[in-house]
Amino acid sequence: MAKQAAHDRLPETGHTAPTNGLTRLRWTSTLAIVAIALWWLCLKAFTSRWVYLLQYGAVSVVSPKLEVLVPTPWPTLLFIGVGAGAWLYAAQRLFKKCSRAHPSAQPRLLVCFASGVAWLLLATAPWLFDLWLHLSMDVAMVQAVGIWGPTLWQPLWLAGFSGLAARSFALGLILSENSAASSAAELTSVRTQRLAGQTVFGGPALVAVLSLLCGAWWFAQSQQAFDNFLLGFNDCGHFAQRIANTAAGRGLLLESPVLPAFWDHFNPGLLVLVPLWWLWPHMSLLFAVQAVCLAGSAPILSLLARRLGASAVQANLWGIAWLMQPVLGQMNLAFGYGWHPISLAIPALLATLVCVVSRRWWWAAGWSVVACSMEEGALVIIATTSASLAAIELVADRNRWLSLLRVRPGLVSPEPALDGVRRVSALLPAPTWIAIAALATVSFVLIYKFSGLAPFQTGRFVSLGNTPLEILTSPVTRPEAFWGLLLRSRNAIFLAGLLIPCGLWSLARGWPLLLPLVLPLAVLFVWNHTPAQSLAFHYSSTLLPVLWLSAIVGANRYVGAIGTRASGSGDDEAYALSWSTLVTALVAGCLLGQMPWSVDTLNDMRAKTFDSSTARRSGTDDHRFAHQQLASIRQRGEGVLATGRLATHLVGVKDLETVGQFFERREALAKLTPDRHPLLRYETIVLDRLEGFQQSRSQIDAIEQEALANGFQIQAQQHDLIVLVHTAAQQN
Repeated sequence: MAKQAAHDRLPETGHTAPTNGLTRLRWTSTLAIVAIALWWLCLKAFTSRWVYLLQYGAVSVVSPKLEVLVPTPWPTLLFIGVGAGAWLYAAQRLFKKCSRAHPSAQPRLLVCFASGVAWLLLATAPWLFDLWLHLSMDVAMVQAVGIWGPTLWQPLWLAGFSGLAARSFALGLILSENSAASSAAELTSVRTQRLAGQTVFGGPALVAVLSLLCGAWWFAQSQQAFDNFLLGFNDCGHFAQRIANTAAGRGLLLESPVLPAFWDHFNPGLLVLVPLWWLWPHMSLLFAVQAVCLAGSAPILSLLARRLGASAVQANLWGIAWLMQPVLGQMNLAFGYGWHPISLAIPALLATLVCVVSRRWWWAAGWSVVACSMEEGALVIIATTSASLAAIELVADRNRWLSLLRVRPGLVSPEPALDGVRRVSALLPAPTWIAIAALATVSFVLIYKFSGLAPFQTGRFVSLGNTPLEILTSPVTRPEAFWGLLLRSRNAIFLAGLLIPCGLWSLARGWPLLLPLVLPLAVLFVWNHTPAQSLAFHYSSTLLPVLWLSAIVGANRYVGAIGTRASGSGDDEAYALSWSTLVTALVAGCLLGQMPWSVDTLNDMRAKTFDSSTARRSGTDDHRFAHQQLASIRQRGEGVLATGRLATHLVGVKDLETVGQFFERREALAKLTPDRHPLLRYETIVLDRLEGFQQSRSQIDAIEQEALANGFQIQAQQHDLIVLVHTAAQQN
């Protein structure tokens, strides 16, 4: 008995822990090891699957019984190993803290420990269910019944519950540090040291360095895809040609002589890139600009978190989580569409938010103008955000509403969630927010009506109507079409892919700031355009700043007014939620993102581009031949008609058109030269018979036949790539 009492006496505190408490702790620690092992196996199994982000599909290349045995690329395997090691480290630390804690604090710590283990076990439930099915039932029966099949819900489930486990572990470690304090003064000191960020995660340069690394990776990724003919022409070629034509004096933001400058999007901000194009007239410039904007937004988000009351460590965790979210890396390549000017609006919108919470109104106005000049969608998010903040202020102003309703004050309480959200909404009075929303709305309507983009954008909602009024009234006039599009299952996956990496717990606490996203998301949901609901594209770009604002505000809901920091449990919860968001984003980014350790999510893009997986790959003869021919064509600088991927390498020539869009614009082009065939506008036609991303094989064959019939001759032909030059051009 004496030995047992001595054994149970804790050396640091001098307190004796109850035997049943130690027993539960030992069982929890054993279960933690099992949960971490299962988490490791589950993540490794999921990395063996093929993911298709355009159609939201997933394919298991082997049976679930064998998925963990599939060879894993070393960066992914290293990520999985580091992740499992981090879980073991956190569990070991929490076990030690629990075993040495004061008896009064031990139950709370044990709850955190046990809940974290439970979340980890729950994270692996979909994979364990798959495994159980294939171990207990005939495979043919399972497939026939249709109760098994890889989906994108499984990696999102794993990421979400991994984040909840991280929150529980982090909160347990924080509470253990707090419980070790013997006085209120010592507790204040512990919290002050934690908030000061005297660790590597609080270093001011950490996010900047990681941003540079991510930017370099995304730039290199774009360069490689470009070199291997996996980028463009839509969208990157469209906007790049406008910049090149402006720089050469061939027309202000001119892409095609038969189209207005803003036929698809309103982006006069492209003009700021013209001087850069003079210095570096190559697509690499735009890849670099996009990488800087995507990765460079992380320090701005960290600054925003600091302005909203987060500590140095928390702000850095938010910045790193921003970089890890899967949709950000996917925007870089955008399923092969590449660079898009909307990427420049992301840091501008974040800078606008920083200036707003810092009460630098003129700077905020300037950055908002920059954002709106990159795409009209920024006006929509500014309008809906301002309107939502106005509504929050009006709802929070209890006395005004009660007087209007003639209800005595005190009978209705303000919405509890507004105590944190009002740190943002109360920066300006409701009438001012309404005025900003009205100005942004009017600006959007004027741009939509007079810029030339209305026919193109309206055409994408043709299933709902042919005019803006018909589209707006379609929920009533065409309910089957409208609600059928709105309630598609792909919309739910798209929404989950945006929300889960930001931390659902944080978003739930800051939910009023999600209201600005309702209208833009509804538009994307009912858009009869598959990429609009895909995580692989840029359509959610303007939503991200508001989404992360809501998460940061929700996590720091009880911190206090902007620029101050309240003491109490709010700080502890905010710290835990920042770790939770980072872990969620890391796991989601591994399975759905575009980081070095991420699963390959571009299989369907490659298959849609080329029939062969080795076609036009670096080091092959056809790759060298294609680049030789393109270099010669660029040097001549003549008008060119080309298949999409090849056309991206010809940005800057005087008249550039793609095969796919030539057929769409053929009649308009013919009117420019009614006395001759529209193909004769171009001195050179270069066709890649293998590329099917932005035109069909029948269109390529039709162009080749028409070209040969109208005086073009074959100048070079190898590896299913053909270069045709007009007779007159050959004589010149």
